[in-house]
Amino acid sequence: MSKMLISIIIPNYNKGLYIAETLNCLLRQTYHNWEAIIVDDGSTDNSIEIINTFTAQDQRFKLIKRKKEQKGGSSCRNIGLEQANGEYSIFLDSDDLLINTCLKNRVSTIKHHPHNDFWIFSGGTFYTRVGDSPSKWIPPQGKHLNMFLSHTLPWHTTSPIWKTHFLLKLKGFNINYPRLQDVELHTRALLQQNVKYKVVVGDKPDFYYRIDENRNIKEPYDFAATFISAVKLYNHNMLDFIKTRPDNVKLNKSLNGTYIAAYLSTQVQYDFGKLKMMERNALFAKIMAFHEPKGIFKIYISGLQMGLHKIKGYNWVFKKILTR
Repeated sequence: MSKMLISIIIPNYNKGLYIAETLNCLLRQTYHNWEAIIVDDGSTDNSIEIINTFTAQDQRFKLIKRKKEQKGGSSCRNIGLEQANGEYSIFLDSDDLLINTCLKNRVSTIKHHPHNDFWIFSGGTFYTRVGDSPSKWIPPQGKHLNMFLSHTLPWHTTSPIWKTHFLLKLKGFNINYPRLQDVELHTRALLQQNVKYKVVVGDKPDFYYRIDENRNIKEPYDFAATFISAVKLYNHNMLDFIKTRPDNVKLNKSLNGTYIAAYLSTQVQYDFGKLKMMERNALFAKIMAFHEPKGIFKIYISGLQMGLHKIKGYNWVFKKILTR
């Protein structure tokens, strides 16, 4: 197998504080045959100046400036994908990091298991430096399609390395989603007929996701409403995708986990005082407009409103019952 070119696709919007660290981690890679396609979404900080210092020094860095209004990270990823020259592609956010041997190890795995559409690796998290957070993304073995449908998310956006032509066949991310774009892409990939992929077993991360406590988010009500809108679209589309599958009854039940996520995330916002009761109730009504809870699900929601979800095991037990 010839030396493979890896395309690393990086969306950026106002990450001037972090992007140099991200681009420097690519320069430290022990595997050198890569290109980094940075798609800027109309940054108003010093991001462009910083990126230009890298493109001037190393032709493997390429900057694309969006010509239209800000459209979000997934739109930028699709633009980068269209420009990718590599046989394989990785999505990396402009404040996250790859360890020095990430590309080398991923290429080695591909060489040993070449007949896949994508390969999945473990990741870690950090706040300001690698090692300051114990949390990890370690993909489990099991039924990954069911996991995504039930919102038990088994891996992160940077976990896979993809065959570029497979991503192009998928047409990249669905930019109609206000959130859950990565979840939708991974679910759609797993729904492809005869899809082949490999989860690499191990607890050593080869990338790190930055937990940015200063990240600007919308007002709590708008943030929750956006998530609910995404859940509505996701579940509607997935029901359409799976209706002709022989295992559609089981997959339909798995989707209950995504409904649970919508109710639970709203209730937690209320618990922390970020939502008033009237707002919480209005958001619950939004969910119930496209999901009518019955039987055990009604009992679960009543328990949420009573605060029973704070009891250890409450959510786990109901999710197991409702998604099996």
